[in-house]
Amino acid sequence: MSSKKSVDEIWKELNAPKSKPARQGVAGLSVGLGGLPGVTSIIRTKPAATPAVHPHTNAAPQAQERPQPDLSDSPYSASDVGEDAAAYLATLQRTINCLGDPDRALRRTAATTLQTKLFTGDTSTPKASAAQLQALLCGPLLRPLVAMLSDSVERCRAVALSVLLDGGRQLSDVAPLLPELVPELSRRFGALPVQEPAEEIRLQIAQLTLLLLTMAPSTQIARFAPDLGAILCRSLEDGFPDIKKAGCSAVEAAAARLPFTALEPEAERLINSLAPNLQHQHSRVRLACIQALDALVAAGAPMALVEGSVATALRPVGHDRAQPVREAVFAALARWMGYRAPPLAGAAPAETAAAGSGQAGDAAASGAAIAARVSACGLGPPYNGSRPGPGCRAMVRSLLPQHLPPLVKQLGEWTSGLRVAAARGLHTTLVLAEDGATAHLRLLLPGLCSAVADDELEVASYVVSCVHVIGAHVSPAEWLPRMIDMLAPAGGGGGGVEAVNGGAAEAAAAGRGSGGLSTSQRTHALVVLSGLLHAAGRAGRELPPALLAALAGVLAEEGMLAAAAEHAAVRQQLLAVTSNTLAWGGAACAAVALPLHVVLLQLYGSELAGGGTGGDAPGRGAGTTHAPARALVAMAKLAACCGAAAASCDAPSLAWRPRPSDATWQHILRAALLTASPATLAALAPSLVAALHPILADREREPTLRLALLQLLDGVLEDSERGPALAAGAGQALLTDVLLPPLVWQAGKTAAAVRYAAVTALATLLGRRLPAPEHVLAAVEPPSPDDATAAAAAQARQQTGAGASSGPPGAGSGLLPLLSSALDEDWYTDMRLAACFVTEKLLELVGPQLSDASRRALYPELHKRLDDAHNAVRVAACGALRAFVAAAGPAYCDTNSGYLVAGVVIHMDDGDAAVQEAACSVLLAAAAAKPAVTAAEVRKVRERFRSKHYCDRVLAACEAAAKGG
Repeated sequence: MSSKKSVDEIWKELNAPKSKPARQGVAGLSVGLGGLPGVTSIIRTKPAATPAVHPHTNAAPQAQERPQPDLSDSPYSASDVGEDAAAYLATLQRTINCLGDPDRALRRTAATTLQTKLFTGDTSTPKASAAQLQALLCGPLLRPLVAMLSDSVERCRAVALSVLLDGGRQLSDVAPLLPELVPELSRRFGALPVQEPAEEIRLQIAQLTLLLLTMAPSTQIARFAPDLGAILCRSLEDGFPDIKKAGCSAVEAAAARLPFTALEPEAERLINSLAPNLQHQHSRVRLACIQALDALVAAGAPMALVEGSVATALRPVGHDRAQPVREAVFAALARWMGYRAPPLAGAAPAETAAAGSGQAGDAAASGAAIAARVSACGLGPPYNGSRPGPGCRAMVRSLLPQHLPPLVKQLGEWTSGLRVAAARGLHTTLVLAEDGATAHLRLLLPGLCSAVADDELEVASYVVSCVHVIGAHVSPAEWLPRMIDMLAPAGGGGGGVEAVNGGAAEAAAAGRGSGGLSTSQRTHALVVLSGLLHAAGRAGRELPPALLAALAGVLAEEGMLAAAAEHAAVRQQLLAVTSNTLAWGGAACAAVALPLHVVLLQLYGSELAGGGTGGDAPGRGAGTTHAPARALVAMAKLAACCGAAAASCDAPSLAWRPRPSDATWQHILRAALLTASPATLAALAPSLVAALHPILADREREPTLRLALLQLLDGVLEDSERGPALAAGAGQALLTDVLLPPLVWQAGKTAAAVRYAAVTALATLLGRRLPAPEHVLAAVEPPSPDDATAAAAAQARQQTGAGASSGPPGAGSGLLPLLSSALDEDWYTDMRLAACFVTEKLLELVGPQLSDASRRALYPELHKRLDDAHNAVRVAACGALRAFVAAAGPAYCDTNSGYLVAGVVIHMDDGDAAVQEAACSVLLAAAAAKPAVTAAEVRKVRERFRSKHYCDRVLAACEAAAKGG
């Protein structure tokens, strides 16, 4: 039996140090961390066998997977860099050493760690600065990174190229990279068969090559032209589209940076590698390839080489489905053909000399005119404002009969791409044909009118450019008669134009007249006509006076003006045509000032009236917002052409042939009244009254017309300058013949609206104190003429067209009965309110001159309004009564004064405070004129009133007036 251990022995055993158990690794060895790959341990585990060499990597060396780089004798050792870079390199040395480790995972981890430390930084190493990157990448890091480009691990090769790409973009000088880097890149991707299997890495090689070509000095790049050319050829031949695009960009950079003497040995190889890519399935590859070819040709590539290898491949590209590709190829072809322009240009002097000295003199004299026509066309690239050569022009003119019909037909194709191609081709054809298009106007003008509003903006832009070319190069005597006949009314339009043109039969056959044109067709024809006029004016063409007269007559034709009144699109284009006519014709437009002025007045009046159908809404955007202002600008141009008195000369014949059922007349009259000068308007006022009186005095005429005319008059009277001019020029007739007849009562709500418009205009007239007091007094209390005078007045009415029945019953009884009728209006509260205002202003203007009979007839009607259902009318009636008391004065009889005060005093106790205050103001005015009468009436009711303070105010005023008197 074993002896028991003491407590001390047990304590010693518990506190004794224990031995560590041996840990077995994966291979059964004591390696500390279990043999994890890439981690330093006591015993390193080596690979069991040498892995097989990748078929796309170098076969040597075979003894081990990756040779260990020897940096001890390298010229890029740490001793060659600065102290700052050397200190930074010391923090990276362990990672750099691991780049050549036999362990694949360790090399991959080291490469990733190096990339992170250099460009992002970590807890132990900050991110490298630009100076440190310059020293390290061009020094100690270069050979390890270049060596990693042949690593069997794809990740290592990708990281090495990423470090070189990201670092190269930050280097100030990449020339030190070239001797080590370019040969290795060429070995990996320039030789056949290509050793690099990964397309992502081949893309990085192409991008790095582009970087070197862009940033390295051209003298240094030229030394490596063969290697770089090989890399570019492999990039262009690669199957990966992004590599092809990077290769094309690199070719552009090489053509721009290298002298062609260095690039010439590689030019044929590059062109042969580029040509197949013109048929690539990706449009961006095709576009990049065209740009690279263009750069090579611009650098000096032989045209014979281009024609032999590229011309055949370019032929289908002209019909490429991608528009940017087509634009690029035609622009490139134009530039390539430009190198042969000098021989064609040199042929011109020979042609001129052969034509004889007389023709040479004519050509010199017309040189400026031709230059103006070419400039008016507004030609962009590839013309850039220059005229094509004579050989090109002669060739196109000879082919016009065969070339134009299919182009015009294709403008109506369903596919937008075909329409764009046809419009572009037609523009090029017309630019080269110049005035050769004259014989084909019968085909061209209708086709352009149909295509000018194409939904595709590019098609419409090309069509407008075609219109400008025709307007600049073709004589107006050829296209203007055709456009006039197209817009003229059916059966009446083109006789004068045909006589001017001479060839009447053909012009009549071509012109159909606008009687059968729809609104859209009329608009499209006006767009084309506007473009033709604009280009002809810029080209300095001569406008025959007969054609100008015919054009002005068509623009001012009644059907055209009616279409402009109804449709905003027609209005906008008609304004453009008129403005371009004024800009082109200049002083010659004075001969057609009247029709042009009518057109501009129509456009201005229609815009003010807000005319336009709902279908025109899309066209009424920002372009039509300032249409009235543009119409006024055009009127100013017309005035400048015709003199300042143009409006005075034209206005008497504008609209004094009333057509009240025609909206066009209303718009012209509106514009004439709102644009005429005050002096002109004063002179026209009698004629205006004579024209409006038959319409406004006839209760059977259209209410809408009468209403519109009264609103127009109200707007003119509100004008600060034209209102006084109209009132002074029209005199009493404005009241008695224009504003009083519509006030006669007639059953119906529509007739009430007409009466309200007349009361509103009368309120404006009297509120602004525009008429002379004697004219107003004559309208309120008309004199009773004798029989002879009445007969003369009847004869005058017959001469003005009013007739015996033109004046309605009651029209000759003066203003007060009509005003009393308006005060008692049932339909409109605003009518009664406006009538109270008119009464107040009437009393202020002629109240002291009114007879007692007129006063006795007036104030009872105002008393009635004090019981109106609307407080606003009651307050307005108090204002009129206050004016009545002030006008009557102290001399007015006490009896009528008492009646007036008694009718008002009761309303000082009204439930509405505003009515109480208004009634009190009437009695305060009465207290100043008749203190005794007013005080007596107020004392009768004071004890019954709730608001006794109003009575006290009036009694105090009466007492003060009595003492002062």
